Amino acid sequence: MSNKKFLLFFSLILFFNTCSKLGIDLEPPQVKDYYPHHNSYGIPQNSKIWIEFNEPMDKSSVEQNFKVEINGDSIAGKFQWDEFGEKFFYIFDKELISGAHYVVSLGKDATDKIGNKLTQSLLFSFYVGNDTTPPYVSSVIPANLSTNVNKNSDIYIYFSEPMDIKSVEDNFSISPEANGIFLWEDSNRTLHYHLTKPLNATTRYMVTVGENSADSAGLKLNNEYKFTFITGDTYSIPSVLGVYKNGDTRLPISSRFWSNHQQNVEKDSHIAVVFNKSMEHISTESAFSISPSISGSFTWLSISNETMIFHPDSDFKPETVYKLTIDSSAKDEDSHQLDKTFELYFVVNNSNSLYLRITNISANNGVKLEKDIINNVDLNLSETNTFIVKFNLNSQDKIDISSFQNNISITRIGGWGDSSYSGAIFDITYSYDYSTAYLKLGDLTTNNYYKLTFTGDSSGIKDIYKNYMKENVEFIFLTK
Repeated sequence: MSNKKFLLFFSLILFFNTCSKLGIDLEPPQVKDYYPHHNSYGIPQNSKIWIEFNEPMDKSSVEQNFKVEINGDSIAGKFQWDEFGEKFFYIFDKELISGAHYVVSLGKDATDKIGNKLTQSLLFSFYVGNDTTPPYVSSVIPANLSTNVNKNSDIYIYFSEPMDIKSVEDNFSISPEANGIFLWEDSNRTLHYHLTKPLNATTRYMVTVGENSADSAGLKLNNEYKFTFITGDTYSIPSVLGVYKNGDTRLPISSRFWSNHQQNVEKDSHIAVVFNKSMEHISTESAFSISPSISGSFTWLSISNETMIFHPDSDFKPETVYKLTIDSSAKDEDSHQLDKTFELYFVVNNSNSLYLRITNISANNGVKLEKDIINNVDLNLSETNTFIVKFNLNSQDKIDISSFQNNISITRIGGWGDSSYSGAIFDITYSYDYSTAYLKLGDLTTNNYYKLTFTGDSSGIKDIYKNYMKENVEFIFLTK
């Protein structure tokens, strides 16, 4: 052993020996006994807790580290010490709850008079009384989820044991409200809610018994209990009567309804769905879907809530088949679900809701140009060459001039002619009904390949109804 270690060891021995001779306490305090003992049952409701130590304690540190709880909630009380400060009693402010489980803890920071701490915490628990089983609802009348219940039927709730009347009545509710009085039967095991006014017809009622309802010993329900029933008299299940385009004013309303696989639907349609009774908004809107998907919002005809209108955020796609679905999760205002899932197909193919198409294009020599082949065009070198472009427009429709002019181009893509002739559009004129465009092309020469492009998609060529070509259309021709 080195000199330093020896001196340290000798100093410690000398210190403890001196403390012993002078009567200085270095021993940690210990718990000699406590009450109630851990996991005790049948503890009286007027009991006190006590803890005894092997020496006088610092009262303040003990009280600060002591706690009694039920389900994490602290239980109030007062401390009472013996004359030596070695034992204290904890006297509760209120009588203990029969059947309740109490947990007691004393932290190890509790100290004796000198300041020595406990070597470990103390933790114990006990049960008050012999009844430790919480009450429960064994059955109810009307039965949960029953339908066609008589409007004059009283409500009965059967408990597993006698109940504390006030706690149950304070935690009883029925929605919508129903007038009645409380009667108790079978030694307070049965709550009889006697109606003083008949229930509403065809109405869904929910009865709730709150979790703070307690038995006669003070034990509470583990969870709140709920049950529902629907009263009778002319009850009808909600269903979809039909679907139509909002804005259609024909009478009767049934004459507006679409058939399944409805044709001639317009792309800007807002869709009205008619039900046989007033519907609950949130569940009905959530049950609505359209495929291919299109986002939108809903409004309701405020008078009856029987008609829901879907407003798409954008137009439906032309020449597309859509499927409209309202699944059975949709509920009426009494929370009755739809009788079955409703499905309807419709086709967006009204004459003003078709893709724009080039039906014919011909060169100045009358030769019709075809897509996907190389067309031969005889040039008129002394003047401009006119190409005639016709579209699939009805009698009310016209080409949108601005979109047409900005979405046509011609480019030289090869050949053995003079490459400086790159092609150009000199002028565009239209027929009187704007269904045909006349393109005057110049800067052309023989023996070159040219590509005439008409831009499609939503940013391309359109008619006045904003219909557009589904894709780009290209024509390639060889000049002669």
